[in-house]
Amino acid sequence: MLISYFPNMRSINCIILGSLFGLVISDSLNIRLVDGNSSCKGRLEVNHNGTWGTVCNDQWDKKDAKVVCKQLQCGPPKFSYECQPFGEGSGPIWLDEVHCTGKEYSLSECRFSAPGVHDCEHREDVSVMCREPFKIQLVNGSNRCAGRLEVFYDGEWGSVCDDDWDTLDSQVVCNQLRCGDPQLNRERGPRFGQASGRIWLDDVQCNGYESSLEECKHRTWSYHDCTHKEDVSVYCTGTAAQNLMNLQYAALSSSFRGLTPFHSSGTRKIKKRSTSGNENRRV
Repeated sequence: MLISYFPNMRSINCIILGSLFGLVISDSLNIRLVDGNSSCKGRLEVNHNGTWGTVCNDQWDKKDAKVVCKQLQCGPPKFSYECQPFGEGSGPIWLDEVHCTGKEYSLSECRFSAPGVHDCEHREDVSVMCREPFKIQLVNGSNRCAGRLEVFYDGEWGSVCDDDWDTLDSQVVCNQLRCGDPQLNRERGPRFGQASGRIWLDDVQCNGYESSLEECKHRTWSYHDCTHKEDVSVYCTGTAAQNLMNLQYAALSSSFRGLTPFHSSGTRKIKKRSTSGNENRRV
């Protein structure tokens, strides 16, 4: 009989992966992928009572793999193996008959046999290969908030085609990078040079409120009718860009200090510079 082993689990831990913060449900059932060349692929192991063990592949499917990838903050599953491309485990077999809907955030929210109860051997150990976490960057600009848009998918950086690209799409990019809002009418064309690798995305359509570009509608990955002459560039007005503008303004102000007149009292009066016409200054 299948049971939910942690039905009342509600603990939430905040962990750090690289520079990203994420909420991972389950302090009670930690998982990992081992013997791969990254934390997002390998033989699946779970920790129960302080001991790492494997998971049997009985009834295992892509929905289960999706939850594993989600809990590890990796991308979606690329493959889920019933063979052992990453070798067999040697410790206990903790889980069997795992059933997830794919909507869970942790494997502990899925149904499975009681830990340690199984009819399996290690030749049935589950292995999972997730895609690497989705990332974006703006390159070749003067700061991280302006440049040619690149996305990291399936272990490789690539560009984005500007077909149907608009300010709503740029808004999502700027939000994801925490760079404020997009500057208008400056997105189209390779303003920061052409890329030379893959073109990963085309026909991107965002609503503007998505937390990641990955959540927006787009063509199937790497399917496009573009050349690198259509690479998207994005300018954001966020913290990094604003700091640069402030530094440039301070330097410009300093260059005029020697020309500022003095009052007869001998106290120098610094004229207030007009900012009219500078509101839309671009970096």
